[in-house]
Amino acid sequence: TFLDYAQIPTPGFMDSKSLREQLEGDSPPRRQYVRSGLEEWRMVMNDRYKLIRGFDEKSGKDGNNSSDYLLFDMQKDPLESKNLASRKPEVVEELSRLL
Repeated sequence: TFLDYAQIPTPGFMDSKSLREQLEGDSPPRRQYVRSGLEEWRMVMNDRYKLIRGFDEKSGKDGNNSSDYLLFDMQKDPLESKNLASRKPEVVEELSRLL
C-alpha cells in the first residue's frame, strides 16, 4: 500500500497486495475477515466487529471465557471504548474460530 502510494514497483520477493483501492473506496472489500497477531495477541475483524485475544497476561489461553476477549462494535464504537464480549457471546464464538 505504501509502495503503491509512492508509485514504487512492488519487489518480487513481496507477496502482499495494495489496499489503496479499498482505502479510497474504489473497490469492494477483498476479504470477509481480517486477521492479525503479534506474540500472544490475536485479532480478527469483520465488517462490523473486532475481536482481540491475548491482551492480558492473566487471562486464560484456552479462549473459553468471554473475559479472555475484547469485542468492539466498530460501527457504533470506533474508539473501542466498550468491551461487548460478555454481551455478545455468539459474535465471540463466531470470530474466535478464526483466531
